[in-house]
Amino acid sequence: MQPENCLIMNNGYLKLADMGLCKYLPGDNVTYTMCGTPEFLAPEFIFKRGYDHRVDWWAYGCILFEMLSARNPFANENLKKMFEAVTAIGTGEAKLQLDEQVERANPPLASFLRQLLCGLDTRLGAKHADEVAQHAFFAQMGFDWERFDELETIPPVKPTKTLQERYLERRGHPGQFYFDVAPAYVGTDVQTDAADSDFSFF
Repeated sequence: MQPENCLIMNNGYLKLADMGLCKYLPGDNVTYTMCGTPEFLAPEFIFKRGYDHRVDWWAYGCILFEMLSARNPFANENLKKMFEAVTAIGTGEAKLQLDEQVERANPPLASFLRQLLCGLDTRLGAKHADEVAQHAFFAQMGFDWERFDELETIPPVKPTKTLQERYLERRGHPGQFYFDVAPAYVGTDVQTDAADSDFSFF
């Protein structure tokens, strides 16, 4: 998971995309496939000992860090140094460095990030997603997960134009559809789910 996989829908909610390499891992199963963007790889990837759903919580922490500081916590042109920084946190040899302003202004946020970007066994979400949902970071905001599940939470950002309008403006041909791929889809309804109506023009 990385920022490019997080799409803002017309209703302001996020939808994750590009799931071509996703795997379902029931129970204690692990996988060994080496894939993903280096800046978002969890230590387990680098150790090559197998990994499970906890790599997604690590990537989530990287995304939150990037949203907060406009930079990835591990980005480095030297891939070896980047992986050394990741594994140092994974083994507990190092601690995630945050801006002092974050430490002072929002301790729950600092705690949340450090509990996502940490070793495998102590990472939030290791046992259940409720560990993440019940963290003080969300509690301090009074976040209502039930309203969120029902799509009743008012999003802080909501697009003013639909994806279809932006697509047509970008192509410069109002009122006409132009497709780079899959011309057979023209004139057909690919998505039937109401929740996916944002993509009905594909």
